[in-house]
Amino acid sequence: MISLLGKRWHVPEEPPRAWFSERGKEHDLPPSALTLAWARGCRSAADLAVLLEPPPLETPDLPDLDRAVRRLLLARENGECVLIAGDYDADGICAAALAGEGLGALGLRVAVHLPRRQDGYGLRPGALAALLEEHRASLVLAVDNGSTAYEALELAAARGVDVVVADHHRLQKPLPAVAALVNPWRAPQTPWTELTGTGVTWCLVQALARALGAEAPPSLDLVAIGTVADIAPLAGPNRWLVRGGLDAMARPSRPGLAALLAQARVSPGQRPTLRDISHGVAPRLNAPGRMGDPRPALDLLRAADAASALGLLAEVEEANRRRQEEAARVVAEAEAAILRSGEVPGVVLLADAGWSPGLVGLAAGALCEKFAVPVLLAGQDGQGRWRGSGRAPQHLDLAAALERCGPLVSGGGGARAVGLAGDDAALPQLRAAMEALFPRGGPTAGRWELDGILTPRELDLGLGLALERLGPLEPPPRFLLRGVRLEDVRTMGTSGQHVRALTRVAGAPAGCPVVAFGLGDWAEGLGSGETLDLVVEPEVHRFRNAPTLRLTVRDLAPSGGDWTRFATAARAGVRRRHPDRESLRGVYRRVQQLARGGQLPPALALVAHLAPATVPDPSSAEAALTILQELGVLDASGGFQAPPAGTRLELEASPRFRAAEAMRQAVERLEAAARDPEPRATADP
Repeated sequence: MISLLGKRWHVPEEPPRAWFSERGKEHDLPPSALTLAWARGCRSAADLAVLLEPPPLETPDLPDLDRAVRRLLLARENGECVLIAGDYDADGICAAALAGEGLGALGLRVAVHLPRRQDGYGLRPGALAALLEEHRASLVLAVDNGSTAYEALELAAARGVDVVVADHHRLQKPLPAVAALVNPWRAPQTPWTELTGTGVTWCLVQALARALGAEAPPSLDLVAIGTVADIAPLAGPNRWLVRGGLDAMARPSRPGLAALLAQARVSPGQRPTLRDISHGVAPRLNAPGRMGDPRPALDLLRAADAASALGLLAEVEEANRRRQEEAARVVAEAEAAILRSGEVPGVVLLADAGWSPGLVGLAAGALCEKFAVPVLLAGQDGQGRWRGSGRAPQHLDLAAALERCGPLVSGGGGARAVGLAGDDAALPQLRAAMEALFPRGGPTAGRWELDGILTPRELDLGLGLALERLGPLEPPPRFLLRGVRLEDVRTMGTSGQHVRALTRVAGAPAGCPVVAFGLGDWAEGLGSGETLDLVVEPEVHRFRNAPTLRLTVRDLAPSGGDWTRFATAARAGVRRRHPDRESLRGVYRRVQQLARGGQLPPALALVAHLAPATVPDPSSAEAALTILQELGVLDASGGFQAPPAGTRLELEASPRFRAAEAMRQAVERLEAAARDPEPRATADP
């Protein structure tokens, strides 16, 4: 039996009984919280104590940190201008903001520069030459980049300009010749290797403040955002840094960050969750850089007051809106290419000249989450070179896999997020090498690691509060909950793309609120009355500061293994919401008839003309009109434009139609599974 999303759920072995009896009494934690701690590596009382309360950081011991501090002290003494060169993603933006704020507060003269994405990652010789001339800088501080910028570093050396690098990307040989190379990968046996660019920059600013006997500005908020945005592991130093940053964001001191949190629907005085940062704050900070110029995001973080913050937020929001539209297109096209093969491979590597290199990372992340395999996507830059990004599930190391592929592409990053660049010849070779490392049907393909089995009697606020005590955790706590019926199932969101419901499960004290993001098309199946096994992420949801336990559904399967009832209900919903080819022909003919009388009726009246005359439901009519707009038959002002004589509409050119076709295919797969006599385990022991 398959799960709805085609996953294999892996449930770890239960901890020994002594773990529950001893640790539960010590820390007043429910069984599922203790099971989670065991699944995340706790094996002793000391391990659990660290998870509950990370100890304060020791003084960072990073290579060249002392040399970097000495050079910055000299710049302060001589009144030199320090050119801070960041990057266009959220980590690089936060690192640049932190460095500019920290060095400025400690008495240095600074200028901050971020590259545009089309100019390429990191320090570039041409851009650096112009910046040095513009700012008369004699020292460059490269944050979240610089470790492999050999050409730009040679140019700086030729001009007598020192460079300090504060970076976290993996190194290549030979190491660059710079005044200081502060990079934890120079000492990979230390606990600091998982720091992000913002984390390394924070260490540098803290060390400079200690050398001056001063206190650096509070900046753990920026470190937390950069760390979460870069999908860095939340263990060791990162865990302490992110936890402190989330605490600080409950009362943000930056007007720009306060505006961002409000836009992400975090209530004033509320401590944001990891999801608030990863899905609300970080994408907005990334958006301007993905669409062109990252400067508005940097300026927003550095805004002096609420009025200027709101103006900058409007720019960021517009970039984010465009980013969402373009990213959705890339996701739809890449997913269609994956599904055309008939079976999800062990690794996905796709390239398309029409994809923006700035957006493929978002799409790779969405597809990695959906298919639970490594996903690498690439688009072409202005020079005709392939540039892309990759994402991997939490149990895989994508950066190490790229290193094993040799010099096929250039790139780097962390275990779960990498960048890559190469030419036309490199991509087929890289695909073959990656497929050898991650074969179709291999032990990691389509596998979701769960933290345990959730018992119905634990479905109360106490569970959510206990999990908060153990957080922040990435990925979030994820459990299997068996034997659930969903009631009061309703869609929500601007286009009904999400679902909310209540659970009914034997042994539970009461119905628990449920949300299922992105599963709106399955609402009828969810409300079919079928008893389901759910993969859920429990969390404390605070509405107007009133806390309740809420379950986010990530995947599901019928408890008895029979998809018939679920698939039949889902099929009815698809017919109602998604017009097929025949329905679209009827809609087109009706719209064409109405257009002969002049201007078409307003949107609401037009929907009334179509439903139920040509399609069964207003939502189906709205979908049909969206498809016609995407095909250029309708324009925003209500005009009708017939295609040239002798031509036909290519429905596959509409993203909305492709999404509908994908949904119909998904229902067909479930119907085939209902006929499949071969039972397959949904949850691996």
